[in-house]
Amino acid sequence: MKVIHLLATLLALLAAAAATRAANVTDYDSIVNLATNLTTDYTFTDLASGQEVIIAVTITPYSPTTSPSTFQALDDNTRVGVNNGNGFSNGEGANFSATLLAASSGIVPGSITFGITDLGIRPADGGGYLTWASSSSSETVNYSNGNDAIQTMDTTNFSLYGATYSAQVRFPSDALFQFTDVPTPGQSIALNATFTVTNYVDPRTNSWLTAYSSQYARIYTSDTTKASGSSVTTWSTGSTAQASPVYAGVQEIYSSSNWVYIRSSGLASHVMGPWYLNAAHTQAFPNYPTNEHVIYRIPRSPTNAVTKSRNNGGPIGYFVDGVAMFNSWDAYYYTNGVDTNNAANGGYWNRDAYVNEGVSFDANNAHQAGGQHHYHANPPALRYQLGDHVDYDSSTKTYPESTNTVLKHSPILGWAADGWPIYGPYGYSVSNDASSGVRRMISGYVLRNGQHGSQNLTNVGRAYLPQWAVRLYGVASNIMAGPAASTSFPVGRYMEDNDYLGDLGVTMGTNTFDLDEYNGRWCVTPEFPNKTYAYFVNVSSNGLPVFPYNIGRGYYGNPTGGAVTAITEQVNTNFIGGPNSIPALNSPKAAAGAVTLTWSATEGGTYMVQSTTNFSSWVTNSTTVSAVVTSAGYTNYPTDKYRFYRVARTALATYDSAGTGGYIVSGGTYNAPGGSVSRGTGTNITLSITLSTGGSNPGNLPPAGAPIISVTLGSLTAVYSTDTTQGNVQALFVIPASAATGTQNVVVTFGAPPGQSQPPTFTLTGGFTINQ
Repeated sequence: MKVIHLLATLLALLAAAAATRAANVTDYDSIVNLATNLTTDYTFTDLASGQEVIIAVTITPYSPTTSPSTFQALDDNTRVGVNNGNGFSNGEGANFSATLLAASSGIVPGSITFGITDLGIRPADGGGYLTWASSSSSETVNYSNGNDAIQTMDTTNFSLYGATYSAQVRFPSDALFQFTDVPTPGQSIALNATFTVTNYVDPRTNSWLTAYSSQYARIYTSDTTKASGSSVTTWSTGSTAQASPVYAGVQEIYSSSNWVYIRSSGLASHVMGPWYLNAAHTQAFPNYPTNEHVIYRIPRSPTNAVTKSRNNGGPIGYFVDGVAMFNSWDAYYYTNGVDTNNAANGGYWNRDAYVNEGVSFDANNAHQAGGQHHYHANPPALRYQLGDHVDYDSSTKTYPESTNTVLKHSPILGWAADGWPIYGPYGYSVSNDASSGVRRMISGYVLRNGQHGSQNLTNVGRAYLPQWAVRLYGVASNIMAGPAASTSFPVGRYMEDNDYLGDLGVTMGTNTFDLDEYNGRWCVTPEFPNKTYAYFVNVSSNGLPVFPYNIGRGYYGNPTGGAVTAITEQVNTNFIGGPNSIPALNSPKAAAGAVTLTWSATEGGTYMVQSTTNFSSWVTNSTTVSAVVTSAGYTNYPTDKYRFYRVARTALATYDSAGTGGYIVSGGTYNAPGGSVSRGTGTNITLSITLSTGGSNPGNLPPAGAPIISVTLGSLTAVYSTDTTQGNVQALFVIPASAATGTQNVVVTFGAPPGQSQPPTFTLTGGFTINQ
């Protein structure tokens, strides 16, 4: 029996891995509220990981002359004094203490710190000063007589590991001070906790569907081609065209402490289309999808928006397959007797996209405006790829909702611009209990047809906006005339034809509805076992989309994410795929004297297979192995007992490289020989290596087509490299804080081009410098 050893010589990409996360969370309270209750338990939740700590904070009045002392509410309960006076004076003040009560299992106990960072203070009579002393810091603040202010207290935090935090604020004898809520009601005391989360895998970097990034995007151009399964990788309608194949979906993922960036073609990895303008499928849709070459970012630590903002036309987030997420609006709104297009702002009666444009959607509820492929509603093909509760009918090329019992929570389908996840339709029955079973999440919206106490628009007409729209649009009154209900303007035509049950006196619960007016809820999920806010896709029991489909018309959080033209900060590389995917060799199969190799491949790629018995000389077994979509294979009949194999991609067919043909550079391009960079930034840098300048074999350049096996900079290995010309190599490096400083050797190792011997290794001695 032959023993076969497999040598993987190509570099592995940086992958998102379990790591630690430094959480920094601030909670706020009314100082009057704390002084009224004396002790309050505060929960500090890291929204990115769901991990949390609970800290008990106590405040007690202090007086050098009166014991015991009490707090006194002043000025209609907006301020606080002590005993029976009008504030604090003559050395009076307050004591604070804080004790750790509980922490999630994923938090390092010794990492938890606490501090009181801000406090509302009002000089009530005269100037003076106050003193603050705590377990972590102390200060003296001078005041002149003035207005209420939020005053900074702790500038550093105190470790709660086996210890209790304490602090005291005291006021002078020549002035009168008060605690106050007036500057920012409900936020007049700021409490800060920091802690470290272990084994943290961020779903915002790890939930993207990258398994298909090395395959071309495909469409069906008609019902006939769909029936026969004949898809194409290039297409044109006259108005939009994809002249060259383009790789599907998410091509690259990068992250910083604040952002996650994806680079995507915007085209799905399932076969898209066909699209028609009418139910009879006799009028073809005028547009086909095209490469969007988009860079989109989402916030890594989402924040709740006090004032909610509405989402308008265009992408409001991205699904994990790299396809744009649109809201439930089709960019038309009613005004002056007609529906008018205004994708920028809209009006007060906005057309429902699924109701009015659904006829133009393909089997995956997608179509494209101006070539931008997007989902308005439930994306069943994506859900099928992710293993959600969807089947595939190979005869009709459709994706029906499964009729089997739902057994598991839906996966993350995408991320909204505010950084909150959007899941498929199925969540835990009880929002905070992962053991409660799984069921379909019920939308909180109902058609305004008289049910549940809603107005019946057929009878009374469109004279009033629903309350959710009044809040979101910021109008003073709900009186807003729209078109009378008719066959031309049927009920359901507009988003505002739906009422939110919470406004009709119906309480959210297991037997009523599950989701708030933004189409989400606070809950535990498989990715966030300690809770998160999450949107859920809405479907009926048979899988048909239900309003508001993906998310409501308003964002729950602050929508700080969006498309960017470039990445301008230091980032980590989480994934590089598409044309830059590196083949991964599978375990070889040996049978009947034959060895069969298989590996992941890039569609359009041609591969070389080499073998050796001694690592001194390599035999080229084949130079013409072509990828079959995203896999490739080769069978060899060796005569020796031991043999090692390696593969390398030697060519790639022409493809649409706009936006997906290379990596994003955030740290700039540096030259070798002669360049330098500082260590410790974590930045991705591109090293442009001129082979003909110096080095171990100047003037003896590798032949054209020689595959690059590796590029090293001192002890660092390139994440990705490419031979841009015969004499110029570009390589992507991450420079960690632990990198050795000083001049470093740059070494480029080549493989043998087809039909030729392996060229020598190229070394630039002292070719690049890493600075302290």
